[in-house]
Amino acid sequence: LEGASPELRQRLIPEHARK
Repeated sequence: LEGASPELRQRLIPEHARK
């Protein structure tokens, strides 16, 4: 998800899946 804003990544990527 390069280039995506942090807010967008938070919506697309679940917290439990974040590294």
